[in-house]
Amino acid sequence: MREKINLENIKKKVKGSWDPVDIAEIDDYKMKAYIAEGEYPKMHKHNKDKLFFVLEGDLEVIFEDYSVKLKENEGYIVKAGEKHRSKSSKKSIIMMIEHRKFAQINV
Repeated sequence: MREKINLENIKKKVKGSWDPVDIAEIDDYKMKAYIAEGEYPKMHKHNKDKLFFVLEGDLEVIFEDYSVKLKENEGYIVKAGEKHRSKSSKKSIIMMIEHRKFAQINV
């Protein structure tokens, strides 16, 4: 039997900063969540699109020539190949959906 997905339970599962935990799988996609706190150190890109959604706190996705600031209940899709990094002004809980064959490429 499948379990319901409860946002409060997701928030309890995440532990360390920038260390995603698996929440669910949907066909070829994975739902994960992690704590964002401070700055993710490396500019990188992905081989597939990726959705970031802020459950609690905030997240700024920084690209080479612009940035996108997200508040609670806001999300943003980073397209494959876009160089970026992320930062948060406070301890935040982020949900993401990515392809099963997702890969990060440091640049």
